[in-house]
Amino acid sequence: MLIITEKHLRSKALVGQQDESIDISNISEEVFDVGKLISIWQKLLVEKEKLEKAINKAKTGMEFNLDVAVDINKCRHNFFHS
Repeated sequence: MLIITEKHLRSKALVGQQDESIDISNISEEVFDVGKLISIWQKLLVEKEKLEKAINKAKTGMEFNLDVAVDINKCRHNFFHS
């Protein structure tokens, strides 16, 4: 169950006003098919693996090492912005 509370900080806008908390949560439980959820999760893992393989293949075909270039760029960024 997820409980959501909305806080209205009226005292910050107008001195002397009382703050208010309102429960805006939907108390009903979520109902879902666990088997379907697991099936979707497994499909996502297959797609993630395909994506990682495609990224690695693309990186291998580059004329430079992308990971090293990104790391060096992060170092430059940190040096100039610190």
